[in-house]
Amino acid sequence: MGLKERTIRELETLGPDDLLRIHEWILLLKRRSAGATSPGGMEGFAEVQRLLASCPGELADDVTRDREERG
Repeated sequence: MGLKERTIRELETLGPDDLLRIHEWILLLKRRSAGATSPGGMEGFAEVQRLLASCPGELADDVTRDREERG
């Protein structure tokens, strides 16, 4: 039995709340997959990395400092 068939068999045992949650996860995965293959997806990420590389210090330190200042 293939993975798809086993997954469907498991889905048939779930209640409505769990099915809704699984459905939302599937939609999220589809959006993420579509975004990963969309033009400019990885290029945009590489550009952000390039721009941040020229900034002094660590972004994580800045975020932590901002959170501490807000209390």
